[in-house]
Amino acid sequence: MAAGPALCDLEVVAIGGGLAQAGSLLFDPLEETLRKHVGLSYAREVRVVPAALGQSAGLIGAAALLLAADRYWSGD
Repeated sequence: MAAGPALCDLEVVAIGGGLAQAGSLLFDPLEETLRKHVGLSYAREVRVVPAALGQSAGLIGAAALLLAADRYWSGD
């Protein structure tokens, strides 16, 4: 299966919530598969890491979005 073009140039992908608690059970195969199947050389450099906020990442992100809603929605 050929890899399609990358839609964005990411350096880091952070996975949060309960899924991040899987640790190396999740992240090791994920990194290996990423390196194996990504076609663009720069995309192979993407690091996949657990979110620093762990299981609280989603909740904190939602609260931050509510507190800074004017930055994301103009009301148009």
